[in-house]
Amino acid sequence: MNGFKRKFSNKQIGELEMIAKNDKLVPEAIKAAKELIEEKNKN
Repeated sequence: MNGFKRKFSNKQIGELEMIAKNDKLVPEAIKAAKELIEEKNKN
């Protein structure tokens, strides 16, 4: 999952939300996107 977080880290929240809602992706990618959204919302 860390690979996905690294890959997605420079994406905007809107892009991350689209990734998190895409049920065709592997669960690790969705989880990474959701965690990054939470982290970005805290800052």
